[in-house]
Amino acid sequence: MTAINPVLWLEQALGEDPGTPCPPLAGRERADVCVVGGGFVGLWTALEVRAQAPDADVVVLEAESCGFGASGRNGGWMTSWWDELDGLTARFGAEQARFLAERSSAAIDRIAQVCEQEGIDAQIRRHGALVTATADAQRARLPEAAPGAPVRRVDGTELRRRTGSPLPVDGVELTDAAAVHPGRLVRGLRALALRRGIRIYEATAMRRLERGPHPAVITSAGRVDAGAVAIGLGAWGARLRELRRAFLPVASHIVATEPIPDRLAELGWTGG
Repeated sequence: MTAINPVLWLEQALGEDPGTPCPPLAGRERADVCVVGGGFVGLWTALEVRAQAPDADVVVLEAESCGFGASGRNGGWMTSWWDELDGLTARFGAEQARFLAERSSAAIDRIAQVCEQEGIDAQIRRHGALVTATADAQRARLPEAAPGAPVRRVDGTELRRRTGSPLPVDGVELTDAAAVHPGRLVRGLRALALRRGIRIYEATAMRRLERGPHPAVITSAGRVDAGAVAIGLGAWGARLRELRRAFLPVASHIVATEPIPDRLAELGWTGG
């Protein structure tokens, strides 16, 4: 298995269950569907294909190890798009905006359901999320609580009590949000895909994509001729000419401490 740079989530998940390494692709293979990318998008796509077409031959190609990219190193929370309803409405109209927000909530439900059914211990905790304003000028940018939306206003007193910080003056709670261990989730999906008979080749980067009615994915040591190719490359999708102008790099940083249960209990941060 390709070595993964130190990432808290992946180090924990691989330390608990490294799984059996998947070999790199060597030679020529055929598949009904070839999925490029072994993160959340790629693995969910492969699993969905098998669910809808149980006899389909599905191959996943991953340049490093499954979960190596953003799927294994994100912030560890799942939130819907209800807090972005205004922006969605401006871009797509009210009906489509609400549809997208509803589907984003359903995605959180689906992840929790699959984890429960398949025994994936992704440490999902559905205790909501807070969006806070720390100055009066920020209040105007807080999302509105649309009718039926899993969004509720939270005043400054409650926010200061729940966060332990003296700074929040106003905010909202996204009641459908959840915390998740992304490393355990992506590695659990990998194990589930293998159980479903999906072939995974790791340390196998796509070098070239042959487009057309008979697509093929070319790697350094082989190729996959497929009935269809699904791209789940995340930021690496910018290497494809059709997608290059659609990507904007954005960085984020997460700080993790050593476990501090006593301090969390003192702050009252025991409800997720």
